[in-house]
Amino acid sequence: KLRRVPMYTDFSVISEMSTSVAIIIAAEYDRAHRLIGTNAPTIDIDQWHDGVFQRLFELGFFEIVGLTENVAELYRDENQIRTMRIITGSNAQDIKHASESLIELSSFIDADGPMSDDLVVALNSALGEAMANVSRHAYQGDIPLEFRSVDAWWITATADRRNRKLTIVFYDQGATIPVTLPRKPLMRTLVDMLRRPLSSQPEFEFQDDAIYIEGAMARGETQTGEPGRGEGLPQMMELVDICGSGSLTIYSRGGMARYRCGQDIEIRSFPHSVGGTLIEWEMEFPGGGGNG
Repeated sequence: KLRRVPMYTDFSVISEMSTSVAIIIAAEYDRAHRLIGTNAPTIDIDQWHDGVFQRLFELGFFEIVGLTENVAELYRDENQIRTMRIITGSNAQDIKHASESLIELSSFIDADGPMSDDLVVALNSALGEAMANVSRHAYQGDIPLEFRSVDAWWITATADRRNRKLTIVFYDQGATIPVTLPRKPLMRTLVDMLRRPLSSQPEFEFQDDAIYIEGAMARGETQTGEPGRGEGLPQMMELVDICGSGSLTIYSRGGMARYRCGQDIEIRSFPHSVGGTLIEWEMEFPGGGGNG
C-alpha cells in the first residue's frame, strides 16, 4: 500500500526561516524518528525557497530525515557565513563535544587568527553551565511533560565573518524554566526582587512565564541551592556586555525574555508554548583581523 500522509505542511510557501525556527523543526523530526523508528516524509524539496533549503541543509536537517545524498547537489556554499551542523546530546561527553565544536566555529570569524583566550574561556564556561543545567533539570522524572520526550537537547550556531557575529541557538523539549524555577527553595526571595509582581488572576495559563525567566536571568540560584551553579544565563549576559554588542533571548514554555547589551531585560508572555526552552545567544565580537 502507498503511504498516506495524514497531515501536510507545505514548506514551499515559506520564504524565510530563522535558525531558531529551523532547530525546532529539526528537533521535532529527530524526536519523531527516535520514537517511531522511521523518517517523517519531506515533499517537493526542489520547490522550497533557496534560503529555507540552505538553512536546513547547513543545520543537518536532511541527515535527520535520511536525504543527505539526494539533496547535496542543490546546496550552494556562502563563504562569509558558516553554520554548524546540529549537535544533540544529553550527557557530559556530549556537552564537551558541543563546546569544542562551537569554539572551533567561532575561530572562523577571524581569518587572521582565533579569538582571545579570555573570550574562549568565558564562552566555554557559559555554554557548559547552560547545557549542564538542561541535563540536570529539564527532564526530571517527577515532572510530567505534555508530549513524550527523548530527553535530549539540540544546539547549532552560525558564524558571520563579515559582521563578526556569532549566533548560538540551544533548544530542549523539557520541563521549562517557568515549571522548574518555582520548585527552588529560594523562590520567595526571587519573587520579592522582581520588578513585576505575579498576576493574581492571569488572563491565560502562561501569563506569568516571562517573569520566571527574568528571575532565572537575574539570579544565580539553582534547584538545590548549591553555590556556583545556575550561572549559565547570567554568564551569557555578561559575555554580551564584554563584547559590547549582542543579545540573549530566551523562550520557555509561554514566556519570552530578551536582554540587549546595556539595556533592561524585556519580557513578554504568550498563550501558546514553544514546546520547551529555546535560547538564542548573539554576540558581535570587537576588533580583529577578519576580512570585511
